[in-house]
Amino acid sequence: MLVIKNVVLEELAKSIKKEFGDVSKLAIVADGNVAVLYGESLQKELVALGLEVELLTFAAGEENKNLITLEELAAELLNRNFDRNSLIVALGGGVTGDLAGFLASIYMRGVKFVQVPTSLLAMVDASIGGKTGVDTKEGKNLLGTFYQAEAIYMVPEFLQTLPKVELVSGLAEVVKHGLIKDIALLDYLKNNREAILAGEILVLKELVTMAAAVKLEIVAMDEKEHGVRKYLNVGHTVGHALEHLSGYKIKHGEAVSLGIVVESMISKELGYLSETDFAEIVKILELCELPITLNAKFTVEAMWQVMQFDKKNLDGAVIFALVEKLGQAVKIAPIDQSLFTKIWQQFYA
Repeated sequence: MLVIKNVVLEELAKSIKKEFGDVSKLAIVADGNVAVLYGESLQKELVALGLEVELLTFAAGEENKNLITLEELAAELLNRNFDRNSLIVALGGGVTGDLAGFLASIYMRGVKFVQVPTSLLAMVDASIGGKTGVDTKEGKNLLGTFYQAEAIYMVPEFLQTLPKVELVSGLAEVVKHGLIKDIALLDYLKNNREAILAGEILVLKELVTMAAAVKLEIVAMDEKEHGVRKYLNVGHTVGHALEHLSGYKIKHGEAVSLGIVVESMISKELGYLSETDFAEIVKILELCELPITLNAKFTVEAMWQVMQFDKKNLDGAVIFALVEKLGQAVKIAPIDQSLFTKIWQQFYA
């Protein structure tokens, strides 16, 4: 069972101590940026409460979510005598959660870990559901596990230091959740657009609550992605390929936004999605200041090659999650190269 705990920043350390005070040691895993912003202070607060805590850092960026970084972090745990009764605290965005969660799942065949997401994207999506992993030269998240956090601590104050570009990137996952299951979430997003983009905490807190509820409901029904959890891949088949081909210069949320556009074009071409709903999807993305067009040129051959490594694929077919109707219907369908080529050419037209 997934446990989400809403706490204020000043109570975070006390809450962790209350729930996990019996562990032998704690390892806070954070990238270099978050370590300075929040990691060092959280470590001091936990130590003051009588816990033995180490801060493990790695270079920020999706390009560092790989086996090399994973092995370096594992070596740090070993060299600092972390045992099976240890706790890993994933403090950061989606990259940190994926990396630290994977580390927890394989270190000594599994130790406890908690998620403390600091980005909007991580709060509404990446920290929820137990997907962990690293990237390879072939593609994104191709090595990983399903491994649930013991708890997810939601701290709205973290969003106050989040750069706007990261806030906007996170909105892509919010839009995705609304498209697949919650029209009211899309309405909230549209009606509160200015306050959200301005970073107003109370509005963002409600947005996180609504968006996270969608992910929680779906994961509760299908933890290992055998059925409805596949709906959460809307925008991600194309999105992951774009991230990979750009060398991760395109942010995840930006790539998902572009993926939503392209995949919605496919859905419309197949007769699943209406012209009206397609126009509404594009309008919502624009309102969120998310990209709907792409300046960088990636060939259809390069895109198709990367998408063939996508972990959602079955029996050699490239599988897409396509929106059929806003807020309530998704079609899981194999798409052939000729159709994708046609849509990719239209996307660049």
